[in-house]
Amino acid sequence: MRFQKPNHRAESAPNSGFAIIEVVSVLLVLGILAAMIFGIVLNSKEGASSTKLTMEVNQLNSAIRVYLASGGVIEAGDTAEVVLEKLKTAASDDHRNSISGLRDRLIDERIAPVYQSSSEAIMNQLRARWNGVTRRFELSKSGAAGIKAFVHSEAAVPTTANAGYAAREHVLTVAETSKWVWDYDEFAAGNPSAPTDLFGVDLPTLPAANSGSRPLPKPLLPPNFSKPGGDYYYHDFLLDLSLDNPNDPLYSSVIYRVNGGTWMDYTSGDLLLIAPNEQIEAMTVSNDLAAYLDSAVVSEQYLSTFTITGNTTGTFENATGGPDLDVGGEDNLFEWGTPYVYGGFEDPSWVLFNGTSFYDVDPNERFEIGTITYYNGTIYSGTGADSVDLNVELAFGGDDETRDFEFTLDLINVANDEDAHSGGPLAWASADYVYLDDVHSTVTQNLGGVEYELILEFGETTSDGFSTIDSFYVLEEGIATGTLYGTLVQVDPVL
Repeated sequence: MRFQKPNHRAESAPNSGFAIIEVVSVLLVLGILAAMIFGIVLNSKEGASSTKLTMEVNQLNSAIRVYLASGGVIEAGDTAEVVLEKLKTAASDDHRNSISGLRDRLIDERIAPVYQSSSEAIMNQLRARWNGVTRRFELSKSGAAGIKAFVHSEAAVPTTANAGYAAREHVLTVAETSKWVWDYDEFAAGNPSAPTDLFGVDLPTLPAANSGSRPLPKPLLPPNFSKPGGDYYYHDFLLDLSLDNPNDPLYSSVIYRVNGGTWMDYTSGDLLLIAPNEQIEAMTVSNDLAAYLDSAVVSEQYLSTFTITGNTTGTFENATGGPDLDVGGEDNLFEWGTPYVYGGFEDPSWVLFNGTSFYDVDPNERFEIGTITYYNGTIYSGTGADSVDLNVELAFGGDDETRDFEFTLDLINVANDEDAHSGGPLAWASADYVYLDDVHSTVTQNLGGVEYELILEFGETTSDGFSTIDSFYVLEEGIATGTLYGTLVQVDPVL
């Protein structure tokens, strides 16, 4: 019997829906969430824009200091646009070969300012304004409208006939007539009424004593380096370097840059960590240009004298061979082949690497890496190894720094003839040998800021072996030890 499920008709239910208060509550919550998300996105965007503007203003102010120190002239009445145009210029031909400073433009020719609108100016958004008195861009979040960003614009590239070039005059010019670094004129002792052409430039008439005129600004002294430039041992890096401001810090500060990069502010007491072969430039900048001029730029370069002392170790790995390859050993010992026991031979063939110590090794200097001992056993055909990789590790700098160099050793098994075990001169025809597939390491390593490869070669051996630069021969059933030499050679850069 089959039972059928009763078909009950659903009773009518009252109409369902959202009450007006529920709809209003949902909309209110969505509005609050939207406002929160909009605020987070807006704050993130404003924060990124402020950071970008701050970095750009710092870079422009650094460029202005270098421009002024290199003979550039910025007038008190110059606008921000005029200042940017001057930073885009290079020294004209009339001045290029005479000034003792930077001759080329300091900023990209496409840089242009973007100003705030009147509605943006009333918001507390960061803006930059040019101060003609202090001769620098200053940042503020209030006051008159200012520059909200610096952008790249092709329309900002100068198009006038003399675009890109301007006169630059310097207090000291490179000598043209004398044998000194700068030209000078001698004059008799006394108080000349109108000194001219001193150090190659026309000087203004000095104010009379007690005239009440403001004195001419004095040049600041350049920073002092805690370590002089020059050669340092590789293991002495990273060097700790500090900069000292010999002037009154109330009126001056120090900036520096590494390898010609961006100028950065230096905080007194900070330690700069200097890598091998880095150049550090520094100068003292004036915080009161009416009283003091920026100092000259001074620089030091810290070169690595690459000399290492340490020790070596070696390991074997990645063996290849015949269909019945039989290998053993570990680390610095490698064994291969099944011994021909029916012929009375009980040991497989093997090679052993023993490292050594090295002292004050320079680049391109041949030094002893270690020794390699080779036993040439008699083994079954098809069980031998054809090659194995040798990894040579150099440990130096107090054993806390290592470099690995890899080589492939080909293991050449020569078929034995009737003289193989005679011990006479003809026995060398059956001698097996270790062959350096490439005397150059398959990997390079960075040492002292320079890329190096290690070159290996076999040296002198004991009586049952002999060697060439890339091969080490041992008589059948003989055992011999050979010296292994290495040379660190700089890798030519890829042009």
